[in-house]
Amino acid sequence: MEAGAVLGDLCRRADAAHYTPTTAHWLADLTDHPLPEALIDPDGQPLDQAITMLRVSHRFTETSGIGQLAQAINQPLSEVLRERDKHQAVHGVLNNGYADLHHLVLKPDAQNEDSALKRLVITGSPQRFPSAGEGRSNFKGEPIAPPTGYCHYLNTLDSERPDTALAFEENGEIYNAWAKQVLNAYSRFQLLCALRKGPWGVEGLNLRIAKTLRRESCCTATTTR
Repeated sequence: MEAGAVLGDLCRRADAAHYTPTTAHWLADLTDHPLPEALIDPDGQPLDQAITMLRVSHRFTETSGIGQLAQAINQPLSEVLRERDKHQAVHGVLNNGYADLHHLVLKPDAQNEDSALKRLVITGSPQRFPSAGEGRSNFKGEPIAPPTGYCHYLNTLDSERPDTALAFEENGEIYNAWAKQVLNAYSRFQLLCALRKGPWGVEGLNLRIAKTLRRESCCTATTTR
């Protein structure tokens, strides 16, 4: 996502597109769909002509909490939108009671165990969501089960594992059913990082998460083999 920050700077004008009439005509000929007039700008810059903004998410809806949060974060700063205004918009979304959002502030000292992070990793902290994580849905409107943490996934990986005496060639359906269970359990809870390096990046958090899971006996030699 560090690369995403660079792309964010390059794409600051993407919301209004700023395509020149020449680019607009070419796109219309290519796709058989004319562009809205609001996206056409005779003074568009060369970089504008090389950028396409995806305007429909297939992961969440615009009206969902995560959709509103993404919109607030991705709004480019301008003379009208200041940094303070952007922070207020983000906190406004986080405090609006959306069923699919909760806000957790972690301790800055990464060397000491953070009880809130521990609960999040182990259980998914469904109680922190409005309605304990119930009432959430994906972009298709299908219900999403409350978060479960990584222990559920690791327990499924270990406890539902087929007997190693069963040869895969003769028991493929059993192994495939187990693999599907594991993937479904894994999709119930995942953490994403905005950075790679540092205590709050992928590398630092992975170390803390693994340490927590081992301490709680969620992650064993059998699980990680």
